[in-house]
Amino acid sequence: MGKLPEIRLSQPPPPPRKMATPSPWHKVGEAEPEDCTPVLIRVYYKSAKTGRFTAEFGVFYYMAEFGGFSFYEKIKRRLGLKVTHWMPIPPVPK
Repeated sequence: MGKLPEIRLSQPPPPPRKMATPSPWHKVGEAEPEDCTPVLIRVYYKSAKTGRFTAEFGVFYYMAEFGGFSFYEKIKRRLGLKVTHWMPIPPVPK
């Protein structure tokens, strides 16, 4: 038996793929937070100054009894806000 032939690659092999971490953000309507819990929300609206659509973040206490995220939108209806995403507030490390 002879030697095995050498295999030469014309290009180096691609680097291994990184594992994607799941996003903590949830779309409104796909999942609902627990009742009476504070959540971080992403709000989308058209800015009166620039006329461009803008995203901002805020803390909101989710209460299903009052309509959930639509309650926040009703409070700010003159601004034309739309809550698009939410995520639970992560615990503070000790």
